[in-house]
Amino acid sequence: MGNIAKIIICLLLLTSCQKNNQVANITLHCGAGLRLAADALIEEFEKSNNTNINANYAGSGRLLGQITAGNLGGLFMPGAEFYVDKAVEKGIVEKDSKQTIAYFVPVIFVQKGNPKNIRSLKDFERDDIRIGLGDERAAAIGKRTLKIFDKNNIPYEKIKKNVVVKTGTVNELGVAIETKTVDAVILWDATVRQFSDSGDMISIPRDQNLVSVVPIALLKSTINKTAAREFINFCISEKGKEILKEKGYTIGLE
Repeated sequence: MGNIAKIIICLLLLTSCQKNNQVANITLHCGAGLRLAADALIEEFEKSNNTNINANYAGSGRLLGQITAGNLGGLFMPGAEFYVDKAVEKGIVEKDSKQTIAYFVPVIFVQKGNPKNIRSLKDFERDDIRIGLGDERAAAIGKRTLKIFDKNNIPYEKIKKNVVVKTGTVNELGVAIETKTVDAVILWDATVRQFSDSGDMISIPRDQNLVSVVPIALLKSTINKTAAREFINFCISEKGKEILKEKGYTIGLE
């Protein structure tokens, strides 16, 4: 075999190896309240997979708007099933790709020591407290909070006068307690655990509450669909559940 032929074969083999070892790049459009878990899941997944997961964190409503407007690909992991269902209606999610990875349980979060003696949802109607709520246009917790008030026959008009902060993400509600900007907020149980040094958690009785399903789904515009599905499978695997649990997320309901 001539030298030129040998060189050509070597180049072809090199090109083939490069293709086989090519790193897949995937964007994870993820609700801000899931950041702690998502960072850990991504780190562990990338250790044994030739894939880079690039996270885009924001409020779930804002993410849906970005994905729709930009015809973006990747994975969608909002803080509530509502947003994936909306994406399905818009025809931008792969059929049957949706999986449940965890649950968000809404809770009341107050300043450390609960100086205003806030005990229930009804206390949000009082005149002497400052409330922080998620913005229902941008954050999953905001939309869920309004549904909880409605379920418990608490008119928003009675609460509106006490709302001094509206946030685009659930994490900002924890910061509002941390900085003593508000006396009480409603946020996810997993988020409370990130701010436990700054406040106290008050559970909402099950019959008064509305738990949120945390889904993940594959967007139709995704290029590296095989790698994206592998990440979904990792999130719902025993290892994925272990990571979620370690980070304080609810993975099952009793």
